[in-house]
Amino acid sequence: MNRNGITYIIFDLGGVLVNIHPEKAMQSLTDLTPFPIDKVETFFLSEPHIQLMAGEKSFREFFEFFKSEYSFSKRDQNFLLIWEDIKGEP
Repeated sequence: MNRNGITYIIFDLGGVLVNIHPEKAMQSLTDLTPFPIDKVETFFLSEPHIQLMAGEKSFREFFEFFKSEYSFSKRDQNFLLIWEDIKGEP
């Protein structure tokens, strides 16, 4: 605790402070995998995704999981750009 009594400030971005559009990213990822969209959509809010949001997995670990599970052969920069499509307007 600091001298003001505030130790942490916790806020929720996704769907609270910032609109999210997972369907855009899921469609883009589906276009680059051999799987149908319903299979790729299960990745959103999967255990690895929750671990990433909780800071328990690095983005690299998250990407490596997706790559191995979904036969994704593109470079990690492509994945990052697609994943960032989830973020929308405030």
